[in-house]
Amino acid sequence: MAIGGVTELADVLDYLAAGAIAVQVGTAIFADPTLPVRLIDELAEECARRGLSSYGPLIGTALPRRPDAPSSKGVEYRP
Repeated sequence: MAIGGVTELADVLDYLAAGAIAVQVGTAIFADPTLPVRLIDELAEECARRGLSSYGPLIGTALPRRPDAPSSKGVEYRP
């Protein structure tokens, strides 16, 4: 869950790319009470522009890819 400084679509996209699965709009609502609805609409438009049916594929895109799946025990060997 990403919280803090969300005022435009670019903020939402940055948080999603960093791995957030949800984004909270807080204080900015006082300046623009319609902001959450507008951001939802803008995110849907951006997904459509990219050919996506949901924002799911945007999550974690800025994170490094893991080379292999984790071990079955959930503990990785680190020499």
